[in-house]
Amino acid sequence: FLDNEPMIAPENRWFMRGYERLSAQRLTDNNRPQPLQISEIASYVAFTGGMDEADREDFMRIVCILDGMAMDYVGKQIEAASRKSRTKSKKGGR
Repeated sequence: FLDNEPMIAPENRWFMRGYERLSAQRLTDNNRPQPLQISEIASYVAFTGGMDEADREDFMRIVCILDGMAMDYVGKQIEAASRKSRTKSKKGGR
């Protein structure tokens, strides 16, 4: 969803893998993706184990940031599609 995919240092790729796994299980409402639930993120952290407190806090923070970016992008895509649909309807009604 990004025009220029950022480079992630190899030692930090586990953040992205975790986010991708969580995002794949995202709930939807009316075919719209919903933000990740903090409880799901916390459950994932507990399930994976082996993270020290600093890693857990970093993971929670980074996943929330990534999710916020994804939700902003999805919101913009939905709005653009809605505008396009409204414009098409107006032109068809003439």
